[in-house]
Amino acid sequence: MAVRVLCALALSARAAAAPAAAPASGQAAGAWAQTGLAPHIARVPPALGWPEPTEIQRRCIAPILAGRDVVGQASTGSGKTAAYALPLVERAAAEPLTPPSARPLCVVVVPTRELCVQVAAAIKAIASEAALGDVRVGTVYGGTSRSAEAAGLADPPHVLVATPGRLLDHLDAAHLAVPPGGVRTLVLDEADRLFELGFFDAAAGIVDACAPAQLALFSATMPAPVLELIDAEMRAPYRALLAAEGGHAAEMPATVRLIGVRCALDASDAADVAQLMDGDEAAGAHERAAERARLRALRAILSELSAPAGGTPAPGAPAGASALVFCNTRASAMRAWRGLAGAGAGAGRGARPVGGRLEVALLSGELEQRERETSLFLLRQRAVHALVATDLGARGLDVAQLDAVVHFELPPAWDRVTFVHRAGRTGRADLPGKCFSLCASADDERVLSAWADELGGRELAWRDADAPGATHAPCAADGPGALAPPAWSVVRIGAGKREKLSRGDVLGAVTALTRVRGDEVGLIEVYADFSLVGLPRHAAEDAVVALRAGRIKRERRLVSIVRPERVSLRADQARRPGTVPPPRRDERRER
Repeated sequence: MAVRVLCALALSARAAAAPAAAPASGQAAGAWAQTGLAPHIARVPPALGWPEPTEIQRRCIAPILAGRDVVGQASTGSGKTAAYALPLVERAAAEPLTPPSARPLCVVVVPTRELCVQVAAAIKAIASEAALGDVRVGTVYGGTSRSAEAAGLADPPHVLVATPGRLLDHLDAAHLAVPPGGVRTLVLDEADRLFELGFFDAAAGIVDACAPAQLALFSATMPAPVLELIDAEMRAPYRALLAAEGGHAAEMPATVRLIGVRCALDASDAADVAQLMDGDEAAGAHERAAERARLRALRAILSELSAPAGGTPAPGAPAGASALVFCNTRASAMRAWRGLAGAGAGAGRGARPVGGRLEVALLSGELEQRERETSLFLLRQRAVHALVATDLGARGLDVAQLDAVVHFELPPAWDRVTFVHRAGRTGRADLPGKCFSLCASADDERVLSAWADELGGRELAWRDADAPGATHAPCAADGPGALAPPAWSVVRIGAGKREKLSRGDVLGAVTALTRVRGDEVGLIEVYADFSLVGLPRHAAEDAVVALRAGRIKRERRLVSIVRPERVSLRADQARRPGTVPPPRRDERRER
């Protein structure tokens, strides 16, 4: 069951809207068969929680199966990943590798390493549910060992999911032999984001290296570079354009509620700023005071989201929501995280201490890959109240039922696209979502109002951060149990794919060695050298003791509860001169 939940999350937020125990009916499989999928593939989506295909899936699956070039444009959360993943698995199973070809049959290029992991998990889920164990899926992306990836490419997978820079590295080093006709299908996913990040030349080079492969391009928007590539490289493509070309309104789901929060300066801060005569000094002081005001408002919003409706929750009650908080820079993300996590700096004058009540993770480029993966897992498992991120997390992250997005800082006035991309992380699959924007100046308010008008006249609700009743705002100062802790904890096992550990091994160990039943286990993910599993918070400590005492796949393993503040603290200390991030548990043992 835990594996099934992970599969559904990896593929689409749509699964979150489906009943958890909905059986795969013949009628549902029939709806998918009408897209052109073979019967053994058509039964997979209903088993993963999707009773019928979305519009982008209905229109794109058959042309991809037929070998046509395809352009797919649709809003976030519409199921674009499954639109190409399902036919790729069917084609890979029908066209096995023929040694010594040493090449993948299908290549998927995505803009970020997080999306690379998610797409690979989606394709693996489809193959597993279809009982196609011979279909192998590989990944290559930055932040991992090139030599280990090269060794894996020597025995090539059927489907390779990659980031553009790392894929070009392997092509240049001849780790991946691609003779003419070697790649049957090349998919460029999140194409607009690829080009926003400066990968136009890399994408064009990959297209040339994989020619004359079938080319499928998926994007939420169609900026000029994407249209240029379509015109230059695609052969009479089938076009499924479900959003207005060049527009961005469709990228924000209609179920997202826009909320502007006016963050007034603390009275003493305002007085201090008013006394400063030097213009630069006054501007700097005002900026710091505004950040403290936004931090107070952010605490109140997260506390409101995390407390169940109807008043103070009972001790141990589960958290009611999960949120993704966006900052414009690594430095501001770090300050926001420190302020929320009670790490001292950034709390500022006039802020009520959280005292560790809010459990918050950080997603920053300064984190190592394993720590980034852990932070994302914490959010997906709802083991934290919020994840503070830079725009690294704005595109491609697929978090089922993300309740809210908070703009700790608005993007620059000219960058409405980033605002829309951030907001599109919530409100997916027709589920309600909230998008809070913290405004500490009149300019912020004008920009937000203008964007709402430009996005088809979206309704924008305003509230004052400090107005009575504006936020529930329970904090540590409100007394014991005022803020509900997350319902889940995440347990880390110091073994992964290198030790031949599988999700089934993890699930089997948990159910055999602990008192946690299989239907109580949350998400499970196995990485290169470690594994993560979600367990009910109330049972996690005892489960860790039992797992340490027992054997997982015939060996004793290092097992611990993931502490969000420790994962994020490594990035915090990495920013400070003269400090060395603390070693992880497995590193201490090696030393």
